[in-house]
Parts: sequence; structure tokens; C-alpha cells
Amino acid sequence: MSQFDSLIIGEVAQDTNVDYDGTTVHAVGGAVYYSGFAAANTGHKTAVLPKADTAQVDLAAAFAPAPNVTVYPLHSRTSFVTKNVYHTPDRERRTSTVDSVIEPYRTEEVPDIDAAIWHLAGLAAGDIPNEMIPFAARHAMVAIDVQTMLRWVENGGMVYHDWAEKKELLPYVRFLKTDAAEAEILTGLTDRAEAARQLYQWGAKEILITHNTEVLVYDGREIYTCPIRA
Repeated sequence: MSQFDSLIIGEVAQDTNVDYDGTTVHAVGGAVYYSGFAAANTGHKTAVLPKADTAQVDLAAAFAPAPNVTVYPLHSRTSFVTKNVYHTPDRERRTSTVDSVIEPYRTEEVPDIDAAIWHLAGLAAGDIPNEMIPFAARHAMVAIDVQTMLRWVENGGMVYHDWAEKKELLPYVRFLKTDAAEAEILTGLTDRAEAARQLYQWGAKEILITHNTEVLVYDGREIYTCPIRA
């Protein structure tokens, strides 16, 4: 049995979030942060490998309220600092500007952590390089939030581009998480079920696609959906 149920790898962000009504909140964020709390609250033994400028962000303190989380902090000379402006109440559409990004993760700085799943949860392309995927697959089942391959920082803004190496690297991925817009970028398909089938054909073993109306999961046999209720 593994020491941890999951290891989540990704930078902690310093966020300024502006809601559609103008409400502004400054917060710590990032996929590793929210996924770490979510995993811990299910009772899973969770490890996180967050990265930031540790002179600006106390990574251990950020996760202190979460039960069952062990923190392995990594220092970067820069942090991921961003502003998110949400245009609709459902937060499905937003404009993001980025002041700085982290130094990319390197395979040689990743500790040998015994976990059943390694979850790659970066925020922008380059944060978690492609070579991290086969590296992670040598240690555990790989889960990936595909935003870390599609979102590019260009001229201080966040833009989306297709993942050029997707067909080469998706076969390493056990669990693939994407939202509806990202699934369309990857596959060219607006039908979420068809997009999930295409991603499975390219090699991912289990696909989860989120939308503001539902969550869809495909395991190669059945399509499962669950409505999202406020």
C-alpha cells in the first residue's frame, strides 16, 4: 500500500479575483491548492509539492487548515501572480492577466514520494514540462489537469493553444481532467461525450470533462454524467 493516496504537483498562485459585480478578493489559489483541500476532505492521505517564491508565500501555512496533507515545499525565485476578471455569475468565462510565473518544475527536484496517484496540476504551459509526464508514470498512475498544457502566458495575458504533443503523451495519463472549452481546443469537438471518446482513443484511460451544467466521465465503456447544482 502506498504511503499517500495522491501527490499533487503544481504552483501556488497569488491571485487577485474580480467577480462580475466588481467584488475583489486577494487570495492564495491554484489547482494544487484547491485539489489538495478537496482530496484531503475526502479522507485521502494527500501530499502536495507546491512551488512559489517562499519569501512571499508560506507554503506550509497555506495548507495548514487542511487535514491529512503533507507539504513538500519547493522554492522558486518567482511566483505565479495573476489577476482573474470573471465576466459572468457562473464564472465560466474569465480574462486572466499574469505578472509573473514560476521557474519550471524539474524532474531532479521532485522527491521520491510514494503515492498511488501523481496529479500534475500546473497553471500554465511550461510550469510542468512535458518530460514530467513519463517521469511521473514511472512512479504512479498519472492524473493531469490539462490547463497546464493549454494555457500560455503571452504579453501578460493568458491565451489557449492546442497541446502539440497530446497524442504522444496522453497514453501515459490514467486520469485526464479538462473543462468543456479545453476539450474543444484539444479535439475540435463541441459535443462533450464525443470529445471524451476522442481523448480516450488518443490514450487517456479515464476522462473527466466539467461544464457549468454537469460533470461528465468516460472510462472507455460508459458515459457517466452528474448535474451541477448550486
